[in-house]
Amino acid sequence: MIKGYKIDGNKPLKGIIKVQGCKNSALAIITASLLCKDKVTLYNIPRIADVFALLNILKQINVTYTFNKNTLKINSKNIEYKPLVMDEIKDFRASYYFLGVFLSLFSKVEILIPGGCKIGNRPLDLHIKGLEKIGASIVIKEDKILGAIDKYRSNIIDLDIASVGATINILLAASFHNTYIIINNAAKEPEVVDLVSFLNQMGCNIKGQGSSKLEVFPSKTIKKIKYKIMYDRIVAGTFLLYGMLLSKKLVIKNFIYRDNAALINTLKTLNVKMKVKKKKVIVYKSILSKTIDITTGVFPNFPTDLQQIMCASLFFNKKPSTIKETLFENRFMFLKQIKKMNGKYLIKDNKVTIYPSKIKNNNIVCEDLRGGAALLLCCLAAKGTSVLTNIKYIERGYEDIVKNLRKIGASIDEICIIE
Repeated sequence: MIKGYKIDGNKPLKGIIKVQGCKNSALAIITASLLCKDKVTLYNIPRIADVFALLNILKQINVTYTFNKNTLKINSKNIEYKPLVMDEIKDFRASYYFLGVFLSLFSKVEILIPGGCKIGNRPLDLHIKGLEKIGASIVIKEDKILGAIDKYRSNIIDLDIASVGATINILLAASFHNTYIIINNAAKEPEVVDLVSFLNQMGCNIKGQGSSKLEVFPSKTIKKIKYKIMYDRIVAGTFLLYGMLLSKKLVIKNFIYRDNAALINTLKTLNVKMKVKKKKVIVYKSILSKTIDITTGVFPNFPTDLQQIMCASLFFNKKPSTIKETLFENRFMFLKQIKKMNGKYLIKDNKVTIYPSKIKNNNIVCEDLRGGAALLLCCLAAKGTSVLTNIKYIERGYEDIVKNLRKIGASIDEICIIE
């Protein structure tokens, strides 16, 4: 039995849609809350597959929780050390945050090499180098990572790349110990800022929030807290791109401009009709008729997580455009599915040229989270009925996507296909 979406496309979208809590922030902060070893209340947690996979892991290490609507209450008072070899570790990439948390809590860790979307080579070298700098000994043995730490040491860590995951893992490992560390070339993404804010409110002493230099000062006082996580800037950007192609008038609430300035500026170049306000954007269907060249990069540049959805929207442009992907080499894989829908493009090295195309309905398959959201956009925009399968990837990051799209006029149903 395969789950899928049946979409009757080319329906105008209209109304109000709300942006959910941030997936990437939630996964980091839920894991970080274990450092408290007490009660932590988190608000605005999205009800998505990745969060439920993480909660299943917590259950297996004797952490209790209640998850009511979007409020998650965690009690890690009785947390137990166990090798992290459960199936859920393989389901999503962010399970690597247990590296830092378990080293901090238990001075040791055994974890399966985490899985996730197949968007390219995503090595853990930067994580391992950073953790080794503060005293950890880490080896990779077959499909597992084994780590231990006897004594934390102060050090300066220079990241080769401003990696979000490595920055977070180092912070999780080092924040509540008698060490002083500096992370140079730290990631500046809003999700990292959100985590630092959470850790500081829990009793850490981290300076440089939002900059490329983070200083972690000694801290051992841990306080139980209540915290509201940020809104999801990638979901916000997804809805904005959907609205750009399909909406009579779409109001996107919980859209934070500073988190999506690169996307807004790109769409202004394309003369997209929209009104940007403090915590919302109003977008109208726009005729795209300008060539544009986009290069992805670390924040505050154009986000790689929106690249695929932006790609999909540019097939409806009247002029050719290019997108250069600088972070993940397989992020153009989803285009093979759009080719089935008559999408015309040319890939050379890490750059794709997208040509004006008359996208047609078809039966297509998701292969990763954001690529799935991009394919869904094409199905929503194409005339006729399309079927999109392997939707588990979309459900990893988008809360109640069918319900939310229906509310604004999309014709979309969840279906089961017998193999």
